[in-house]
Order: sequence, then structure tokens, then C-alpha cells
Amino acid sequence: MEKEHITTAAVALAAGAVGAGIVLWLQERKEEGEGSQISIPAIPFPQHPNTQSSSKDQMLAGELYNAMGEVLSKERLYAHDLCALYNRSNTSRPEHETVRRIVLERLLCRSFAKQDGAPYIEPPFYCDYGYNIVVGKNFYCNFNCVLLDCNKIQFGDNCFLAPNVQIYTAGHPLDPKIRSPPVNLEYAYKVIVGNDVWIGGNAVILPGVTIGDGATIAAGAVVTKDVPPGALVGGVPARIIKNGSSA
Repeated sequence: MEKEHITTAAVALAAGAVGAGIVLWLQERKEEGEGSQISIPAIPFPQHPNTQSSSKDQMLAGELYNAMGEVLSKERLYAHDLCALYNRSNTSRPEHETVRRIVLERLLCRSFAKQDGAPYIEPPFYCDYGYNIVVGKNFYCNFNCVLLDCNKIQFGDNCFLAPNVQIYTAGHPLDPKIRSPPVNLEYAYKVIVGNDVWIGGNAVILPGVTIGDGATIAAGAVVTKDVPPGALVGGVPARIIKNGSSA
């Protein structure tokens, strides 16, 4: 006969969740002869706004836009709530694995349930919208990374991010009259990262940068320009230290 109960880990996660309407129920099912299987029958997350606005269109087009409007503000709130819930999990606890996957699927707006090489992201993790982040197979993101995805941040396969990596698509005009209230204009340019890229700890990738396949970004680098395939770059601002893919 099936026995059901709410796990202690699930209650702890639910109690620590922030944002109105986020309630997590993790149900442990034990069936005779089949061992223990963790499943989530229902997660009433806040509904994604999934709406359009002229500011959102301008943001995704790389034009100046105002991020303080109702649509974009609601979408950031949704993503920040999901990040807060994800960051309550513990990657060392197997019973949290399903929780993390479900939250990550809602945050990035795609399913990883049956995907080989699903992304592995260590909490804490922070982003602005989630739906602008695209990851390939075997994506690994270490602790405390920030992806400001006001425009697309795209990763190829086998990309590794060390702790404290920060990738910014967002920027502000140099003219304070344009970037400050009440005008509040900013811009967002895509960041594209190829296959087999390793980004070292505390590295910063600035808006509009493309990183070629097989490149390595040294720890602490501030990358302001495109990186050729196979190159090693480092420094502030980053410069090419070595070309090619030799160790």
C-alpha cells in the first residue's frame, strides 16, 4: 500500500521561499518493491507575465529602453522569486535534485527532464529574466554567478563557469541626463559564448562580447572585446595571452 508524506527538506524549502504565491510541495512516494522515488505533483508558482511591451521589444533589439515599466518589472520579480527559491536548495542533498530541476526549468523556460548533459548550477545563482539564458549540453556554473540577461546570453556545449563569474548584457549611457531618473534609459547587447569555453573565477564579461570555441578566460579578467577561438585572455581589460588551444 502506498505511503505518502511531505519531506522535511520540502517543508524547509517552502518555509524559506520568498515571493507571494510560491509554495513548494515535495512528495515522497514509497511503493512496495520499487524503493524510494521523489516526485512533485504540483508547484503553484506565480504565473509568468509572458506579455509584450515596446520597452521589452527595444530591450531585446539592443536599443535604448526604460526597464522600470510594469511588464519588465513583473518579469524581473518572477525571475528573482525563482532564484530565491532555487538558492534555498543544497546541491549536496540528493532529495533537492528534483526541486532544483523544476525551478530551473521554469526560470529558463525549457525542459531538462529527459536531456542528457542537463545544466548543473550551484546556488546561489542570480539573473534578471531567465528566459534570455540559453545553455548547451554539460553546462556547469559554480557558486555565486550573476547573469544579467536583459538580452540573450547563449552558451554552447561543455561550458564551465568558475565561482563569482559575472556576465552583463546591460549597460548605461555615458550621459547622466539619459541614464538617470526620470529618463532611466539603458541598453542591452547579446553575449555569445561558444563550445568548450572555460571562464575563470571573478571574471567579468561585458555587453556585446562573443567568445569563440575553446577559449579560456583567466580568473579576474574583464572582457571588453570579442575573444578568438582557442585563445587564452586575461587582465583588465583582457588581452590575448596565448593563441590556439595548446595547454
